[in-house]
Amino acid sequence: MPRVFVSGFGVVSPLGVGRAAFFQGLKEGRVAIRRVDEDLDLTGIAAKVAAPCDGFDPVAFLSPKRAKRLGRTSQMAVVAARLAVEEARLDPR
Repeated sequence: MPRVFVSGFGVVSPLGVGRAAFFQGLKEGRVAIRRVDEDLDLTGIAAKVAAPCDGFDPVAFLSPKRAKRLGRTSQMAVVAARLAVEEARLDPR
């Protein structure tokens, strides 16, 4: 089995964006799950609880133009990947 070395950690989560914010949320025992049936349009979705990433602002990491072109899930994925690459000190080119 090939070995894997994790050199960067990118997190976009309900507890925070980035490694430090995420682990601080864990350390404090914060719970991000809450009722959202009044906050979000859940038409067609049976769940009434979620853990939304309310504090995530894609424009803090992406240009407004790029953020606008991407859906929210893609924004989060791109930001998490970018944070992992930066933390690993890799050249993204």
